[in-house]
Amino acid sequence: MASRRGGAFGREFAVYAGGLALAHGISAVSALIFVNLLTPADYGTLAAVTSLAAWAVALASWGAGETFGRFLGLAAADKRRPLVGAWLALLLGSLALLLAPALPAAGWLAGILLASGALALPLSLALVAQALGCLNEQLALLLRFAFRPFAFAGAQVFAAAGIAGVALALLLLDFGLVGVLWAYLASGLGTLALLLALARKTVSFRADPATLGALARYGLPLVPAALLWLGLGAADRLLLLNVSANEAGLYATAAKLALVAGLVSTAFELGWSPRALALLRDDPAAAPERFGQALHAFLFVMAAAGGLLAAAAPDLLRLLTPAAYWPAAALVGLLVAGLAADGATYIFRLPLAQAGRSPAMLLPPAIGLSVNLALNLVLIPRAGALGAALAFAASYLVIAAVYLRLMRRHLALAWTPGLVACGALLALLAVAGQLDAWRWPALAAYLACLWVGRPRWLPALLAAEARRLVSR
Repeated sequence: MASRRGGAFGREFAVYAGGLALAHGISAVSALIFVNLLTPADYGTLAAVTSLAAWAVALASWGAGETFGRFLGLAAADKRRPLVGAWLALLLGSLALLLAPALPAAGWLAGILLASGALALPLSLALVAQALGCLNEQLALLLRFAFRPFAFAGAQVFAAAGIAGVALALLLLDFGLVGVLWAYLASGLGTLALLLALARKTVSFRADPATLGALARYGLPLVPAALLWLGLGAADRLLLLNVSANEAGLYATAAKLALVAGLVSTAFELGWSPRALALLRDDPAAAPERFGQALHAFLFVMAAAGGLLAAAAPDLLRLLTPAAYWPAAALVGLLVAGLAADGATYIFRLPLAQAGRSPAMLLPPAIGLSVNLALNLVLIPRAGALGAALAFAASYLVIAAVYLRLMRRHLALAWTPGLVACGALLALLAVAGQLDAWRWPALAAYLACLWVGRPRWLPALLAAEARRLVSR
């Protein structure tokens, strides 16, 4: 069974990628609705409010997917129901303790952190929507570790469609920013009901004290790590909002467009983590080569997707958005390079998670957030959204380097010239937004160099997987 499932990784990756492509396509429609019916200032405020809410919910998350995913990956299928019961009890209790004081204090928090007490209602809605999102993430993990990619992808599409449909209706009724947040909340409730139905055979609400204690001991050190990670995503938006809501809107637009390439990273993470944990457990001797191959393939695909996206960004924004959003194109290449570094850290983190070294998870994001804050404080007042994008890319590159150093104690990654070449080419995306009229000739040279560094074993692997699928 393990062999059969291992051989189906290519199929599952395709399902994840296809489902997420559809979900991201619907999210792209949502983004188009937002940028055409909201001003850049309102769109920037939306990004800052949701980022702050995500940071607050992380206080009660116990490491969320990092903790739950590790225990699910190491548990036998017949032992998962008690684990799920303990985890849901721990998470629900913590979220209730967080929201009880946070919702009444939303006006005070908004006045201090968002520079406007009038954002109390948006912040309250965002807090509840993020709490629902945290629960939905845990239930979706059950589908992933049960090797049910179609169910997982379907839930993602349902959630994205719910946001798009409700948001469009409420924006047309002039609900504005608050209408978008009501859409997040409504979609979260609907997705929760769907995931409970899909995972009903595994869901339990009976908490075994011993299991609950083990989860809490592992997850507690990851709470600061989660705060640090989310701080990386919130700091730039909050600082930009306090300097210029318009710049915050441009940054949020570029970040949304960069997520088209980020789809590759997300699909890879979803399909790779169960396989990687099983590889580390069952065949550690093969892990260095397999992890090296995974990193090479990931960087190659990210570099190709990122290059195409960075070159096309100005034309896409001119076609799809009002003129006020067009300057966001200069940020896309930088943000894609940062997303690639972030995706690489996911590969580097797994050996640490498998070894049970949750305290070691604190150091990389702590260093990265320090670099991010320092660069943002220097660059945002001088360069606005471009400064924030530079800080984003640099901080994730530092984090990847720190994780790589920590991982070497547990797994000596197999490096190849092609892998190094793909990583170096990704770094060139940082200047893609400044090429303007030269961007298409530069892209041709970039892709030619990337082809030289391609993973030469990948076509044979994909062909073998295709033959397996046809034979079934």
